[in-house]
Order: sequence, then C-alpha cells, then structure tokens
Amino acid sequence: MVSTPQLTIFRRFTNLNKQNRLYYQAELFYLEGQLRQLETDGSRSSDSGPKSRFARDWEWLNAVDLNGGANHQMKIVLRICTVIKEYSELVSTNGAQK
Repeated sequence: MVSTPQLTIFRRFTNLNKQNRLYYQAELFYLEGQLRQLETDGSRSSDSGPKSRFARDWEWLNAVDLNGGANHQMKIVLRICTVIKEYSELVSTNGAQK
C-alpha cells in the first residue's frame, strides 16, 4: 500500500452496511410504535395526571419525574433521538450504497 497507494483496495462491507441500516430502521419502527401506544393510552386516561399531558406538552414530558427517574415515555423519546442521530450519521457517511 505504501509503494502504490493508488492501487489500494478496501472492502466497503456494503451488505453489512445495508443490514445495519435495516436494524436501525427496525428499532425506530419499534420505538415509534411504543411511543404512539403510550401517547394513546395517556390521551385516553380518565384522570388529569401527568401521563395524560405527555403527548401534548413537552414541558410536562421533560419535567415530570415518575418513581424517582425519568418517565418511560421520555426514555423512549430520548432513545429515538439517539437512534435517529446514529442512523442519520450512518446514512450520510455511507451514502446511498446499492
């Protein structure tokens, strides 16, 4: 490689990259389903507790501490943010490989 760098060939692992993108998409699909279900359950809630406001009010979702930690819905939102960021970086780094 040192003597003829123009002839250097590196594998791009195209199939693994595609599979990795599919895993990210599958996780996002799953997380979206969980989030939508929690939003639906919260909006159907008969009480006026914090869960009923989570889907409509970011401040409630972000501020309300249930059982000594972040509420489950907020954990899902944060995970979605992380996975979308990683997925976007992967796609922009690898481009639209066929």
